[in-house]
Amino acid sequence: MDINRNFLFAGDWMQPYHQLVHNVLDKIPVLIYAGDADFICNWLGNQAWTDKLQWSGQKDFSHAKIKNLEHDGKEYGKVKSSGNFTFMQIYGAGHMVPMDQPEASSDFFNRWLSGEWF
Repeated sequence: MDINRNFLFAGDWMQPYHQLVHNVLDKIPVLIYAGDADFICNWLGNQAWTDKLQWSGQKDFSHAKIKNLEHDGKEYGKVKSSGNFTFMQIYGAGHMVPMDQPEASSDFFNRWLSGEWF
């Protein structure tokens, strides 16, 4: 608890960094993902801000189709991607997506890092 409190009092706890994302999107791929059981950073809120983020590719991203994420024939989430921006909703995962869905996480990280969605 002391560590958490120290971060809180230092002003480094739950800062809104979403407004900085547009500065890197033209040059660096950005992945935002959230588990559908995450009550701290829920997927609906993440989807809302990613859809409304003002950046050079915003129009294309807002019109991009949402696709199923599948591994070995099993659907584990949804993905929306355009340009350097990718948003994913992962089923059956809370705040720690890789802990809750390790196989799905390995799949989507490897696919994203290989450039499959941008």
